[in-house]
Amino acid sequence: MKIPRRKFLQLATGAAALPAITRGAWPQTYPTRPIRLIRTAGASPVDIAPCLISQWLPERLGQAVVSEEWLGGTSGPSIDGIAGAPAGGYPLLMVNAKYPIEPILDDTINFDLRCDIAPVAGIYYQPFVLGVNPSLAAQTVPEFIAYAKANQLKLDMGPSLFCTPEYVAEKLYTIKTGVLMRRDWSLVSRAMFDAVNSSIEQIRAGKLRALAVISPTRLEILPGISTIGEFMPRDEARGWQDMGAPKNTPAEITNRLNTEINVALADPSFRARLSSLSLGSVPLSMTPAEFRRFIAGDTEKVPRGSEHCRWELYWGCAYGWRL
Repeated sequence: MKIPRRKFLQLATGAAALPAITRGAWPQTYPTRPIRLIRTAGASPVDIAPCLISQWLPERLGQAVVSEEWLGGTSGPSIDGIAGAPAGGYPLLMVNAKYPIEPILDDTINFDLRCDIAPVAGIYYQPFVLGVNPSLAAQTVPEFIAYAKANQLKLDMGPSLFCTPEYVAEKLYTIKTGVLMRRDWSLVSRAMFDAVNSSIEQIRAGKLRALAVISPTRLEILPGISTIGEFMPRDEARGWQDMGAPKNTPAEITNRLNTEINVALADPSFRARLSSLSLGSVPLSMTPAEFRRFIAGDTEKVPRGSEHCRWELYWGCAYGWRL
């Protein structure tokens, strides 16, 4: 059957316009199928946010959120799977404070959180605490710095894993004070940087003396403990757990997810559950643009170049930084 030329042109114009209409309507109808929320396999604090979010979002979005545990961090399949996924907002990735650190300190990792993942929302950050063994005479940060400088390479610093925010906290402290300490893996060290939720029970039991918290403000959970910024320039290293999506995900989708997560962070019951599961955690409500700046700021804090000339031996041997 022969189609009149005018009718053919009308059909062709309609067909050409259809993909554009579909693309425009797609973010407005998101999601239309279950969402996969990828989390890194590891310690339980890393699993807190995906567990809470996967319980909260289904009711708000009208679709199931399936939390999946994948191996690896920035060098593992979780990053490869998300970075190369279609930008539709169906695989989402829980990112944490190690993600901006690892590519800078490990040359084998070819990944940059600032540009390889679309920021969606903040969820919480975990402040750190500078603690010392009660046998140490120092009662304040200035006293601790003075003691450490008078005992270069004699004061044991508790172990922290390479490429972790605790590791960065140690290095920033070393750079600011010029103190060299020993790395101690015997678990009887005299000083340590650790997350508040990991150390709070030791502090309450009197097995660890908290000298300061690494936080913009003092914490209710540790009343009377000063911030480290009250004594020295503060380069804040912290743990955090937030959400990203494949890069180039439409802004309408990331904004929708961001809105729903920020509603959760403002909800008293959600905040109470977060606080009970991760003591000391602070909700981190941000827009995607603010989250992008947050990532950039944490990336810039990681020592590099001449600051990263270091030597490190384990089992109580000396380690330090050359500036």
